[in-house]
Parts: sequence; structure tokens; C-alpha cells
Amino acid sequence: MKILNFLILIIFVVLTLGLLRSCKSCDTNKNTTEFIINTPFSIDKIYYQEWIAGTQGGGSGVNLYVEFSQINEGVLLNEFYFRNNIAAVKKSNESLYVGHFNANEIRSIQDNDRQNEAINSLPIESQFKLKNHEAILSYQYDNVFFYYKISNINEKEIVAYPTIKN
Repeated sequence: MKILNFLILIIFVVLTLGLLRSCKSCDTNKNTTEFIINTPFSIDKIYYQEWIAGTQGGGSGVNLYVEFSQINEGVLLNEFYFRNNIAAVKKSNESLYVGHFNANEIRSIQDNDRQNEAINSLPIESQFKLKNHEAILSYQYDNVFFYYKISNINEKEIVAYPTIKN
């Protein structure tokens, strides 16, 4: 009888450890991001271009341009993650989409009164650690979210907008 109880105890312990191990591996997978290789779209060209305004206080930033040769029906392009920032994907024309990353978007109020400073918002930073010439495109396809990593993005010459003349 003692041998039977001992065998049941061993089986219980083995099953419990197996269950705990499988639960731990599920939890680990939640915190990792898998990038898609086969996408429901084809990128023809991608590049970024820095810009500066021609007037003081006019700002500066970077625009990320992606030209698609094909996008499957049902694809919804959401956000670009680039240089530790996030921008919405905006359609420029039939095949060209742009992400606008403004360097001066975050303005802060500095005041001795803490209530006035409480208006300040925290900067939104990307969850991805990317190199300077890499970006992530988030998109939805058939109501499922995906991430696509883009490398070797070309840089075009900076655009310096002229000053406005009155």
C-alpha cells in the first residue's frame, strides 16, 4: 500500500511540475514580439528625410516615406516606430504612406506652481529598440495585429523649408 501511495505521489509531482513549466513558457511568450516575414503587402521604396522649418520656432523633424507596390484587401496600416518615436501612418496618395515625427511635439510648462506643471504629458516612446536605419510598421490584417521590421532604410537629403515672407 505504501508503494502505491508513493507512486501516486511521484506521478502527481511530475504532472504538477510539467503543468507549471508549460504555464511559465506561455507567460514568457507574452512578453516577446514576433516579427512577420511574409506580409500581405509589398514595399517598393522606403526612405526617411529630415526637415527643418525656415522660421525660428517652426520646428524640425523626420518624415518616413513608404511606397507600396501592392497591399492586400483587409490590411489596415497603423503606426510607424522609428528612432524611438511613434507616428500614425498617413496615406499621401494611392501607394505612398508617410509617418511624421516632429522633434518639437513635446512642449513642457515649467512653473513654480506644481498644478501648472501637472498639465505636462509624458513623452510616448517606442517599445522597440531599433538602429538608426530601422523601423517597425504595425498593421492589422483580418482583425489581428502584426509587426513588420524594416531594415536598411535610405536617407534622403535634408529639406530646409524657406522662411515665410510678408
